[in-house]
Amino acid sequence: MFLARKITILFVIYVSTAFEETFLQQMELKLPEVLAEFKKGNLPEDGLNKMKLFAAELITQLKK
Repeated sequence: MFLARKITILFVIYVSTAFEETFLQQMELKLPEVLAEFKKGNLPEDGLNKMKLFAAELITQLKK
């Protein structure tokens, strides 16, 4: 039981890390201006909305 739980936790961490890596790479390619503002600590509402839409699209693509 403990081993199965540990494996599950490691898998979740791996998938989360893989998503973050892919998300940032794709942001650099497709929404560089939004990412630049985010890195400066300044993300206006429209930038946040673009990022949310982009993340949802990326999740859909990765599920396939």
